[in-house]
Amino acid sequence: MRRVHDVVVHLVWCVRHRLALLDAWDDARRIELFVRKSADVDATLIVAGCASDHVHVVARVPTARPIAEVVRRLKGASSRVENLTHPARRFEWQDGYWCESVSPGALDPLIAYVQRQREHHAASSAEAWETLLSDAADDGR
Repeated sequence: MRRVHDVVVHLVWCVRHRLALLDAWDDARRIELFVRKSADVDATLIVAGCASDHVHVVARVPTARPIAEVVRRLKGASSRVENLTHPARRFEWQDGYWCESVSPGALDPLIAYVQRQREHHAASSAEAWETLLSDAADDGR
């Protein structure tokens, strides 16, 4: 019996201490890196968007691949490049990440939202995923 699985996830992770270290002029390079590293773990990046202190990634992840491995690869490669690109500062991502599965009907609005991250965060405050990450840090998760 052949099974077909289509698992799409929305991932978010933050710069350590929520420092505003992600420059807008560098977004295209950062997103291209996410595309390449996603492919390295058989995932397909659908869209990525950056704010000054966090990133959003929407990706199709094969069921045989742990989501944690995908995130580890993306965070690891991007922190390495950030440190090579800006050697005068020490760049680190916070531990952990936020993840939510995405239903097919929610995909188009989510793509639009992720593409407008800088604009969105210039105009609004904390979101649900930020509260969850904060709560998890407080609980030691």
